Parts: sequence; C-alpha cells; structure tokens
Amino acid sequence: MNNNFEHGDPHEGSGDTKLNMYGRGVLSHLDEILEPLFGDGPFLIISDETIWKVAASYFSSFLDRRPKTTLCILPGDPAPYASDTQVAEISRELKKANAIPIAVGAGTINDIVKRAAFENGIRYACIPTAPSVDGFTSFGAAITVSGFKTTLACPPPLCVVAEEDIIVQAPPELIASGYGDIIAKFTGGADWIIADLMGIEKIDPLSWNLAQSAAVDIFPRSDALRRGDRQSINMLYKGLISSGLAMQHYNDSRPASGTEHFLSHTWEMFHLQKDGHDISHGFKVALGTLVAAALLEELFGDDGSVGALIERNGFRPCPDLLEYRMQLASSLIPPDHPMKPSVIHTILRKTPSKEELAERANLALRRWGEISERILGQVPPFALLKKRLQEASCPVEPNHIGLSRKNCIDSLRLASLIRRRYTVLDLVSELGAFDMAAETVFSPRYFGEYATE
Repeated sequence: MNNNFEHGDPHEGSGDTKLNMYGRGVLSHLDEILEPLFGDGPFLIISDETIWKVAASYFSSFLDRRPKTTLCILPGDPAPYASDTQVAEISRELKKANAIPIAVGAGTINDIVKRAAFENGIRYACIPTAPSVDGFTSFGAAITVSGFKTTLACPPPLCVVAEEDIIVQAPPELIASGYGDIIAKFTGGADWIIADLMGIEKIDPLSWNLAQSAAVDIFPRSDALRRGDRQSINMLYKGLISSGLAMQHYNDSRPASGTEHFLSHTWEMFHLQKDGHDISHGFKVALGTLVAAALLEELFGDDGSVGALIERNGFRPCPDLLEYRMQLASSLIPPDHPMKPSVIHTILRKTPSKEELAERANLALRRWGEISERILGQVPPFALLKKRLQEASCPVEPNHIGLSRKNCIDSLRLASLIRRRYTVLDLVSELGAFDMAAETVFSPRYFGEYATE
C-alpha cells in the first residue's frame, strides 16, 4: 500500500477524526483500516448510482471480507440533495440496518451521512471520491432545513480514507469546484481579520495556518489543475483536508468560510440552476469569492469608492441599522417563505445596540489603516483572482451560474442577514454604505456578463 498522506487531527478529543489516509491502493486494505476503529461492524455503504459505478470495483476486497455489509445506493439523477428530508431517509436506513455507515462520495453524500450518523448516536467512515469540497473533515454538516441553508452540529468522520486513483480521475468540474472552495480562504480569512481587529472574534493561530497555508500553496496551480496534473490534484485534495481540519479544530466553519460562502448559501436556498443543472458548491463559492474580493477592494483599496464614502462621512454609523435590516428582509423574502423566521431571528441577535454601534464605528475609524493594510496583504488583487479562477475553469461572471444583476444585488443583501458571523458585510452595513457597495461591486469594473432578468 502506497500511503503518502496519513495523520490524525491536530488536537485530541472524543469527537475528532482519528485517521486520515490517502494513497494508491488504500481501499484494498479498507477492512484492516476500519477494524481497529469500528470493530466487526456490520457496515452500511451509502453512495449514489453515479458515484458507485466508478467506485464499486475498489470495494470488492472489502465486500468479500465483510459479506454482511449492506448497500444504500441513492438515485444519481437527480443527484442527492443535502436536505433535512434526505437526512431523515438515511437516518431511517441506519436504524433499520443497525450498522456503521460508510459515506462514499463527495460533499453532499458526506454531509447527509455525517448528520444521519449523529442522529443515530454513532460515528462513520468517509471515503471521498473527488477533491471538490473542504467539508469532509469539518465539524458540522451543511444541510437545508425547511428551505434554510444552515450548518447542523455533528462530529466529523472517525476516519477518512481516500484512494488516489479515484481522486485524480475525478471529473474536471469537481476538481475545479475544489479549487474554488479552497481559494475562498483568502476572502474568508479577510473577514476573520476584520472580526479580530474589530474586537469581535480573535483569530486562532492553528486553525488559521491550517486553512490559509492550503490556499496559498494551491493558488498558483490553477492551470496545472485544469490540465489534470496529478501532483497538483494531490496537493488540492490534501489542502481541502487541511482546511476541514481547521474547522474541526475550531469547532466551527469560521476558519474556512465568510462572505463568499454566505452568498453561496443564498443561491442554494433558492435552488440556483444554469441550463437546468444545479451549480456545485465550489462554483458558487468561486463567484462569491470574486464578489467578496471586489467589495474588499472597493472598501480598502487606494481608489476604492466605498471606503472613500465612509471616510467622507466621518465613519458615522448607520442611523437605524435594525430597521434597515428588517426592511431588507421584508423586501427580499416572501412572507410565507420558511426561511423568514430564521432570518428575522438572526437579524435580532446580530444587530448591536445604537451605543455599541457607535463604539464600533469609532473603533473602525481608529483601526482603519491597520485593517486596510492587513486586508490588502491577505487577498490577492481582484484581477489576479479572476485570472486564476478562470484558468482553473471556475465561473468568473454572474452569467456563468445563471445570475442576473438584480439577482446578484439581492443575494448580496440577503447574505448580509442570514448569519451572525461578523464579516465585511456587517462592517459596511454598520457604517451606512451597504447600498452603494452593492451597486459598485456589480459594476463593469468587476463584472460584465449577467443573465437576463
């Protein structure tokens, strides 16, 4: 067995991933890998028809040695969707089988099984089949509950075992999707810098390094990934695992997620499609990263018009931020939409009092130079980000994922309301410049191709 990647979680604890293995031939030894962690099983393999056609042959040795293993193969068309309904279905299957789950697939299958295993009070094994997301080793599962995309608490897999020959032969669009997800650490990191310097959420050094080093290392390999370079794909997979371990260590997705992921969540909640096909998580995040980078450039760049407006206004706080956010929610979300109560609850919890808002505005004034310097050192220039993402075959224009300009502006507004996590969206809202920011970001300086209304 050629195992070129093996380590445990960066800290010890009962809810951690105990083993990560990646290499050629590892799945032929799956039985002996799982036995120390799960005993004799029995096991239930959960996958979908599309993935299982590719992966089934790699499990022949395991199935021979574990004949009591059962299969739960979901339909491949339409592909499984990480919803509370799908989680409930798999949870019932686990109860019926009374078995240890093995998730075989990419991000969606992993999230569904992760939450279903938690609901059954058991741990599970994860077998990734594409370097498409960083959530394999993360704490929590991204699930749509009653139409509202959220992260549900649940521990990560007890082990992750990936076959190199499967990973490097993944469909090119899934490799590109993984690149989009990992490059998002630049803007997600910028949001964490802002939260740290605004005294709201300190940066955890270990989590920061695990996620950011992965993004920095893979960033220049965009063209090599598009060409299917094996070394670069291996680096991408390991970087995604490292980013997931950052979230696992921090017990939250903050190290790997910010404004760009909030945008992705809004697009997913409204089932964004292009030519009748769902858009992958990484592709939505890739465009979200560009939107976030444009906003950061407008706010902190030398010729940024949004930052100039804030400075001209003397860093005055938004006069009635709570009313402003409530009006946004009312205009963006239909009254009977199931997500509306959750969004209203989030707005009420995240909006500071007028006194606290004034204090934050004063702090922003005092630290603006330091924040600007840190952000400009953190996020590559917009033009370079766009070039690298395009080289990796990621979407770089709103039209590439079926968004009109109105869709873009509305989704940026909604993204500012759906999470309590402090990001650049909160900073620009609190300083009363959000409307201008939304219009400026979606100007010809940054984007020029939109879907028709």
